[in-house]
Amino acid sequence: MIPAKLKIKQNEFMNYLRGKRSSFSVGEIISKTSTEQSPKYAVVISKKVLSKAHERNILKRMCFAIIAEQLEKLQNDKKSIIILFQKKISPEQINNSEYCEQLISEIKKTIS
Repeated sequence: MIPAKLKIKQNEFMNYLRGKRSSFSVGEIISKTSTEQSPKYAVVISKKVLSKAHERNILKRMCFAIIAEQLEKLQNDKKSIIILFQKKISPEQINNSEYCEQLISEIKKTIS
């Protein structure tokens, strides 16, 4: 996990939406060069994508783990990242390790 001070707060969220957008299979990643001392990060998963909170939390934890792995590189590049999930994902896919590995590799490739 990443420290709370590196997460985008709700009241700051709209400032980060105007950035470079890159698509992946179930959503898009918005990256913006940060003018602040340290860039910030967010993962957005609506109820339309996954209806149960514990499933959304599993997916958020996976995404924040990816960001934590890439944190040093992202900090050096001063890149703020928002990961938006837009297409419906079935709960079976979240429990499928093969699907999760594919999703993780897609996100890593897009972040880099």
